[in-house]
Amino acid sequence: GRRRSGKAVGVDSSYFRMLNLEVARGSYFTAEQIANGRPVAIIGDGVRSRFFTTDDPIGKPLKVGENWVTVVGVLTD
Repeated sequence: GRRRSGKAVGVDSSYFRMLNLEVARGSYFTAEQIANGRPVAIIGDGVRSRFFTTDDPIGKPLKVGENWVTVVGVLTD
């Protein structure tokens, strides 16, 4: 039940390579997730600290607008 505002960006795997972003926990998007349009997310550390203060966010649901996504990765600081 936490509600916060934030920014959501729809990207594919090339986004992380282009910006040199590394995943600290979890993983990048898999080919299967991309090919099948799975509702998954890689979040920044700020989102992790606001929504998952004591929990590991990997595998947890997160509501973005009206859609639910599953967190598969957390970016480095």
